Amino acid sequence: THLPPTFTNLYQPPSTSTHLQATSTHLLIADVDRVVRTWITTAIFVFEKIINILVIQMSLTRNQLEKLSKKEVIDGSLKLSGIAEKLTKIEEKIEQLTAINKDLESQVAISKNVTDLLHQRIIKLEKSQLSASQYLRRDSLEINKIPLKISDAELEGKICSALSLTGTPVTPEILIALHRLKAKDRLIVKFKDRKTRNEVMASRRKLDLMSEELVSLGLPEKIYLNDSLCVELSELFWKCRKLKSKSVINSTWIYNNSINVKVTESGDILKVLHKSDLEKVLGIDNIDTLM
Repeated sequence: THLPPTFTNLYQPPSTSTHLQATSTHLLIADVDRVVRTWITTAIFVFEKIINILVIQMSLTRNQLEKLSKKEVIDGSLKLSGIAEKLTKIEEKIEQLTAINKDLESQVAISKNVTDLLHQRIIKLEKSQLSASQYLRRDSLEINKIPLKISDAELEGKICSALSLTGTPVTPEILIALHRLKAKDRLIVKFKDRKTRNEVMASRRKLDLMSEELVSLGLPEKIYLNDSLCVELSELFWKCRKLKSKSVINSTWIYNNSINVKVTESGDILKVLHKSDLEKVLGIDNIDTLM
């Protein structure tokens, strides 16, 4: 009989000398076999227990993993649900703001219409005021390039003599006022009647041929007679001349107390009383941007 190496120290091969020894040997083998079987049974039992424990542990780990996954899914679902609620609230807020924006757009449109109407009324009032201011100057004219060396005492007489060179007699008696303006080489002359003033203005080019006579009066060879414009129209005429220098318009001049403009050489003559008249014909919002 061969025994596992582990038990070789417990058993020696039998001796054939006596029957007792054989009997003892069989008993020993039986005991060893019983011990081995017990150990094997115990080992199998222990192994099965270990397997069961491992299975239980694996089951617990799987359950934990399943529970953890479910928790994560639940947490994720809750988060998504919260985000969805926030998005819904944002959409509702956007709808509210859109409605408010539409109302504001309507109000702005109404305000713009009201503003446009008010702007037109302001322009109309300004034109009316300018017309009234300029009407008061219909009897006046201005003279440029009058030397400062001429004293105020002799100024009236010299100017009357110079204006009479146009062919229309002018005396101090037909004048209401004659004085220098802020620019000292400029004079304003106000007549008692507009007829005389207009006759002088109509014949003013005759002065271009009267250089000697003007010099004999102590005046320059050339003096310039112009319509007397109110402050607002003077500024507007300056803008017209500026536009002409920039070739935005073709020409500009004053006739009978009105500013005249031609946008093109062959275009119509436009009477300008307000800057909006220029803005309209030029198709721009503000002529000041061209200055």
